[in-house]
Amino acid sequence: MKKLLAVIITLMSLLHYNLSYAEGWISGAGAATCAQVLDKLDSASDQTFYFFFASWMQGFITAENLFFNTSVLQDSEIDDEFTIIKQYCRQNLMIDFKTAVEWYYVQKTR
Repeated sequence: MKKLLAVIITLMSLLHYNLSYAEGWISGAGAATCAQVLDKLDSASDQTFYFFFASWMQGFITAENLFFNTSVLQDSEIDDEFTIIKQYCRQNLMIDFKTAVEWYYVQKTR
């Protein structure tokens, strides 16, 4: 029961985080700036935000793969690919996370 309560509280806090960055058609983690993403990842005491942002990245790329009939991430280690996106974010703090993930997708499909 305690685990279920912890999961519900975590999901509710992520939903609030999601809504606080909603901007136009971009919602969820994709609307956060790279600076905000890195701040959350660096300040978190657990991996909650890592899973939040990495899952958003996977979902976005999966949608792109389905739409464009590609296979980005198919044979990749998510941690390695997420590290590449974080490095790009560190160089481009003011762009949104969606743009960083798009950049990664384009690099992999060239």
